[in-house]
Amino acid sequence: MYPSQLLSLFPAFPRDDRVFVAMSFDPRFDGRWKNVLEPAIRSTSLTGRPLVPFRVDARRVSDSILTEIVTAIANARLILADVTTIHILDGRVARNANVFYEVGLAHAVRLPEEVLLFRSDRDEMAFDIANVRVNPYDPDGKPVEAKRLVSDTISDALRELDLRRSLTVQRTVDRLDGEALEVLVMAARGQVKQPVIRTLGDFRQSALRVPVLHRLIEMGLLRPTMPPYSTYPPDQRATALTNVKQKMAYVLTDFGQVVIQEAKTRLGL
Repeated sequence: MYPSQLLSLFPAFPRDDRVFVAMSFDPRFDGRWKNVLEPAIRSTSLTGRPLVPFRVDARRVSDSILTEIVTAIANARLILADVTTIHILDGRVARNANVFYEVGLAHAVRLPEEVLLFRSDRDEMAFDIANVRVNPYDPDGKPVEAKRLVSDTISDALRELDLRRSLTVQRTVDRLDGEALEVLVMAARGQVKQPVIRTLGDFRQSALRVPVLHRLIEMGLLRPTMPPYSTYPPDQRATALTNVKQKMAYVLTDFGQVVIQEAKTRLGL
């Protein structure tokens, strides 16, 4: 499966509490992982829960290694990459290609604040990443200072993300009209069902409700739920789709729950 196909399966909100670390597995980098990166991440908490450092060992031979990497990039709270020079070859700087591949994926699908880059060299960077912020640190020579820098950078990123998320939630609430707000409140109570049209009155009501449902789904606030699996005899399969449609319901997504809570707070509900 290509990364774009796999990444399309993951919602942008929320993330788990892991920090995906992309870095070389060269033995020379073991010290910075054990003494700086891993403890710095664990020392940073999110709503009282410590963040969990996680990295995928690309040295393992497995058909699922790319899936594991892409899944981590999609779900991790943050992506942290050490892009330090591996060696100098014929006068040219060589950095870890796997790390930069993972950074490229992260830059393509994540917010800028969610991708943190570090390096312990002063070599020239490739032109296409030269304008991206890369934090200099010295994990081998000054591990205590480096650990503090990594922890502070992670904390700053989380604060920026909280602000961005708060602004996103507020803008989303600002886009809700009365009908949309009513549907969300009903969904929070588990009362939103697929409109059933049997009479002219049903049609009139559905003419208002269906577009709202579609809009809330597109905004990522609602998701449809399928009815429990059931079998139909051959003579009833023609009506099976209609029966399934009539039993469908709509529930709040994680993002929808945050938005409705903000809306209720504003309205004093």
